[in-house]
Amino acid sequence: MPNEPSVLSGFDAVDDLSASFEAGVHKRLDINSSDLALGPLAEVLILRRAWRLTGFDVRLKGDGDARHAVVSEVYKRTKVEGSVGPEVGAIQIIGDGEQMSLAAHEFVAASGRLAKEAGMPVEASRIFKGVFGELIDNVSQHAGIGAKGLAAYELKANNISLVVADSGQGVVQGYVESQPELAGLGAMDALERAVQQHKSRFKEPGRGTGFSTVLRATRAMDAALRVRSDDASIEIEGPSDSATWYVRDQPMLRGFVVSLRLSWQR
Repeated sequence: MPNEPSVLSGFDAVDDLSASFEAGVHKRLDINSSDLALGPLAEVLILRRAWRLTGFDVRLKGDGDARHAVVSEVYKRTKVEGSVGPEVGAIQIIGDGEQMSLAAHEFVAASGRLAKEAGMPVEASRIFKGVFGELIDNVSQHAGIGAKGLAAYELKANNISLVVADSGQGVVQGYVESQPELAGLGAMDALERAVQQHKSRFKEPGRGTGFSTVLRATRAMDAALRVRSDDASIEIEGPSDSATWYVRDQPMLRGFVVSLRLSWQR
C-alpha cells in the first residue's frame, strides 16, 4: 500500500520524491494545482508517467479556473493551440529544426504585453520576452524532429514564472548527434556545457548564445533557474554573478525542462 500522501511544495520536494523513486518507495502525491509554483508543478507532472510505473500515484486537484486548465494541459501533454490570459497561458511547440513559428512569436509578444499591463517594468518586460522566445526557439531547433513541447507562463503581482518543456532527445543525445566525438558524455557535464559554458551542440561560429541570454536575465533580476534533462538537473538562484550552481543526479527524464522565475520591484 502507498504511504501517506506527500506534500509538493517546491523543487526540494520534487527531489525528495525523486530519491524515493530511486529507492523504490511507493507514495501517493496529491496535488492542489492552486497551491504550487508553476515550475515544480510542471516538472512533477511531466515525470508522472515514469513514476506511475514504480507505484507513484499522482492525483491532480483543482477548481476549474484558468490556472488549472493550463496545468491540466501539462498533465495530459495534449495539444495546446495557444492560450494567453492575464494570469496564465500556454502554447504547444513542435520540434522541426526551424526557428519558432509565427504563432509562438505572437504568444511571446502577447504575454509580454500582459506582463507590462500588470506592472512589469519596461526593461524587465524586454528581458522576459527575449528569454521566453529563446527558450521556445530552443525546442523548435534542438528537441528533435517531431518532438512535442509546451511553454507556459504564470504572472503574479511582482514575478512571472516560465516553464518550457519538451519530450525530445534530451541534452546528451543532442550533443552526441551533432558531435559524435562526445560519445560517453554524461548528463551533468552536458548540462554544464549547455547552461554554464554556453557551448552549442553545433560547431558553427555564433551558436550557443541561448543560455547566455537566460543567465543575463538572472543577473539583471531577482531570478531562479532550473534545467533538467536525462538523469541530471542544474539550478541557480539570485542576481549575483558569484551565485552557487547546484548540479544533481536525478531519475531519468525524457526531454528537456527549463523552469525560470523572474521577479522585479514595483
